[in-house]
Amino acid sequence: MDLPGTPDDGAITRLGAGVAIKVFDSPFIPNFKLVGHLQEIAEPAGVRYQMEILPRGGTDAGAMQRGQGDHSL
Repeated sequence: MDLPGTPDDGAITRLGAGVAIKVFDSPFIPNFKLVGHLQEIAEPAGVRYQMEILPRGGTDAGAMQRGQGDHSL
């Protein structure tokens, strides 16, 4: 997340620094094989990326994982 005035050590991702590949957020368990695969295809294609580690809060991905295939979430 890039917010004006955020010090460098408080930034999660930076606007213009490339796509974010999520490595961690509190309710989400990342698939490290997928993370590695995304890096492997981005590098030779010249796609800039940044690793996203969200120390607090989370996204809907954690709820989707806990839904165990329940697509009604």
